[in-house]
Amino acid sequence: MLLREKQFTFSVHKLITIVLLLVLTVLPDSLLANTLHHSMQVQLDPERSFLDVKNAIQLPGETESVSFALNRNLKLSVEGAELTVVNDSPDRQFRIYQLSRLTENRKVLLKYQGFIGNREKNDLFGMPDVIFNDEMLYLDGGRAWYPRFADHPLFTFDLYVKLPDDWQIISQGAPENSADGVRFQLNKPQDNLYMVGGPFQRFSQKIDVDGRKILLEVYFFNKDKSLADKYLSHSARFITQYSRLIGDYPFDKFAIVENRYQTGYGMPSFTLLGSRVIRLPFILHTSLPHEILHNWWGNGVYISYLQGNWGEGLTAYMADHYYSEQRGSDREYRRKALEKYANFAANQRDFPLQAFTSRHDQASQAIGYSKSLMLFHMLRRHFGDELFYRNIADFWESFQFKEASFQQLIESLAQNSKLDPQVFLKHWVNRAGAPELMLDEAKLIEVASGYQLNLQLSQVQVGDAYPLELPIRITFEQASETFLQRVSMKDKQLQIKLVFDQRPVRVSIDPDYDIFRLLSQTERPASLGRMFGAQKQILVYPEQASEKERSAWQALATSWQKRYGNVELVSDKSLTEIPAEGATWLLGWNNRLLEKSADRFNTGFQKMTSHRAVNFDKQDFSFNQHALVMLDADTMRQPLGFIGAQQPAVINALARKLPHYNGYGFLVFSKETVENIFKKALPVLNSSLEKVF
Repeated sequence: MLLREKQFTFSVHKLITIVLLLVLTVLPDSLLANTLHHSMQVQLDPERSFLDVKNAIQLPGETESVSFALNRNLKLSVEGAELTVVNDSPDRQFRIYQLSRLTENRKVLLKYQGFIGNREKNDLFGMPDVIFNDEMLYLDGGRAWYPRFADHPLFTFDLYVKLPDDWQIISQGAPENSADGVRFQLNKPQDNLYMVGGPFQRFSQKIDVDGRKILLEVYFFNKDKSLADKYLSHSARFITQYSRLIGDYPFDKFAIVENRYQTGYGMPSFTLLGSRVIRLPFILHTSLPHEILHNWWGNGVYISYLQGNWGEGLTAYMADHYYSEQRGSDREYRRKALEKYANFAANQRDFPLQAFTSRHDQASQAIGYSKSLMLFHMLRRHFGDELFYRNIADFWESFQFKEASFQQLIESLAQNSKLDPQVFLKHWVNRAGAPELMLDEAKLIEVASGYQLNLQLSQVQVGDAYPLELPIRITFEQASETFLQRVSMKDKQLQIKLVFDQRPVRVSIDPDYDIFRLLSQTERPASLGRMFGAQKQILVYPEQASEKERSAWQALATSWQKRYGNVELVSDKSLTEIPAEGATWLLGWNNRLLEKSADRFNTGFQKMTSHRAVNFDKQDFSFNQHALVMLDADTMRQPLGFIGAQQPAVINALARKLPHYNGYGFLVFSKETVENIFKKALPVLNSSLEKVF
């Protein structure tokens, strides 16, 4: 999701005239109390990234003065109030102003113009702060192209846009076409104003959701217009589904807009998806429902970011995790979520969920998405589906178009239950870290009534115990069914005695990964994510490689250093053995250390042969035809990986591709096209939370 303070930029070789009429609407007193209204006329000169704006503002309340932020590149004048510069720090992109001596009707006319500027892509997860060219227009409030009032963050609007004939414009609300433009009206308080434009092909249909008409739109570039019908039909399905589960869809339209940058952003009543993204078939079942759901969580109920962003976790749980449930793969989904946390966030990079605002690296993603969604899963397991979803609907009814904190959400979900929301917040939201479980003892004793199972469990993390509801699964010798026992663990030690008339043959603690916890070393299979998340990645390149090959390995190391911040590149000539610390990558088939370490890659399911080939699960992959990645599957040893590639073009492609395969331990790519043709997650060889009798 695109957070409301995210900034963007742009630059277009057409003149676009935009008129924004932000008018008063009749709202409930509770929503009107802190809501302002604009009436804006905006002219954009895309070739210069130049803005010329007349903005008539109706201020609410009775205060005698009010402050706002505006892009510092915009020259400002005012009618109807006295204007004072409060903060003009040159190292900030905003200038802070104060309005005083307001007229009795509290109407103010602001006029401003100037060059809004251009910025480059500034992180791995986003896009440029400003997009404005002959291919695309993007504007949002993060750039403060309109005045942002800290004391009055919400507003309503009526937006009219005039554009060249070959362009379309998208904003919040349903469009109304006129002779010379398009108008958007929305009488629900908003915390940001978005505009996206470009030479799109528009497709639309209206759907009926329990008697309510909703407009669905697709704005795609011409080459992708064949995908429109699929996106319309899937959007109809998900909007209907979430409306019935949570409450009415909060807008009169939903649009899917194609972006030349590879994004997945959710704005009020539309989403911005990258060109390559929309062509991936699984996006219809993953990113699309995720961004639709943000119309409830994030754009329907606003998030109190200073108290922690709960929106991404709840959205991921109700969209992405729900999809995995439908496919029967939710256990694997939760395992991967816990792996992400263990690989990228645990220990030195961890922080409390209340400090999460947005995703900016792998650690923040693991906490704000993976940890957060697991907490909602635990709550659902605790409450049961009926109470969980009933309280979700009540939360939506109470907080739509208002800000809600993590505390308010948890308190709402805890209604009509015995859960203490303050205890939950203390351990799972306000506290960094995770419980670490150990199965200290598992003994099976024959008794007169059958078999007694004695278990001793402990939490070994630093600090207090986490309150847990632990699932314990018992598998029996003769029975086809298993027995699932849930036990409460409030202290760091727990002893359990269970008696059965059948003989248990296996006991598993939290076998379906229902608890947010730090996976033990033995529960985490060898994976690329585990390599990337190590405290240090040592990349060993072959000294005898050609200059072009060495340059490619250097570029790979530089790219990964920017992404992970833990990379060291060394020559195989400088080492006599695999380093004892960190995760080590052996680069290239001609690496001196490869022959010495080949045995570490050999298991019952994979083998590195002497003739530059690999056998995995009885399939052969050769040096001549393939580039491949394989890992030492034994997680009790220091992590070791191998990248079998030598051609610079292949190495460059793998540098981009491999970070997207975190959950896998064996990968094969076509040497010619560098397309993935085989991938496997490695098995967990031995789990310390499982005992076989």
